Amino acid sequence: MIEELATYLRVSTSSEFEEKITQAIELFDAYGIEDYQTNYLDLLMTSDNKDVTNTQTDIESLTMGYQDTILDQLMVRVGEETSIGQTNLVLMCLKQIEDTEENLSIIAICDQYPDPQEALCEIVSLLTGVTVQNVYTWIEFVDPTVIIAIRRQAQDTMDQLYLAQDAINPQERDYLLRLEDFEKYVGGYAFIIRRYLNEGFQLGLPYSTYYHFLVNTLKQLDPKDMAYELIGISLIASDSQTNPRDIIHQHLNQTFGSISEITAININVEKQLVGYQHYQTSGIKRTQ
Repeated sequence: MIEELATYLRVSTSSEFEEKITQAIELFDAYGIEDYQTNYLDLLMTSDNKDVTNTQTDIESLTMGYQDTILDQLMVRVGEETSIGQTNLVLMCLKQIEDTEENLSIIAICDQYPDPQEALCEIVSLLTGVTVQNVYTWIEFVDPTVIIAIRRQAQDTMDQLYLAQDAINPQERDYLLRLEDFEKYVGGYAFIIRRYLNEGFQLGLPYSTYYHFLVNTLKQLDPKDMAYELIGISLIASDSQTNPRDIIHQHLNQTFGSISEITAININVEKQLVGYQHYQTSGIKRTQ
């Protein structure tokens, strides 16, 4: 932080104004903006000839100009009404993606939202807690390559974490073997949950974690394929081994409002569970 600017902000402006400008300056350093200090110092040298309001306006204009420079490099554009504080949040999120632990959620968002603006709004909302509706009023344009790069960054991070992990523990191996056995029974179906497991999603989490992570994608499937996925996640979850039917039905009832939809899915779940149980105990499996 520029000492002279820090002093001016502390003495002559509100704490809110000081906070948003200080945060913006920290982001300039994080993004490697060079020689911005000189322009702020030049501005402060003329501040004695202006009232505080005019000087604050000049500081805001200069700050927003540097924010726009960073956003241009990132191929993102915010609206004219977007404040310095709101733009700070967008820039912080784009920087935070390098270090966040929300990589799986970010990958899922990139996969689920084909519109780049919508995808970035979802990601900013995820990382800040601000509603998607509010973020959508800030961000005006996102180049498609931005989302491609974000997904690649999240995937690279997951790959590094996966390589750094110790060998899979026996309990996780049991969960994985159950899913692999069901995949053999189904034959030829590419499980969505398998893709995320391959990217580092943890085995043995509660059923609701997998379900709510995938539910928007699952809703796009036909009842038969959705049944495959629901049974698949019940086989890798920590709390659905004893009675998968109950936990599958419970989550469907909480999510779907249409009785006909729930019935169609439940019929397919029951059909696949009965068929799989027969497969496990018959000579079909034993001779494979």
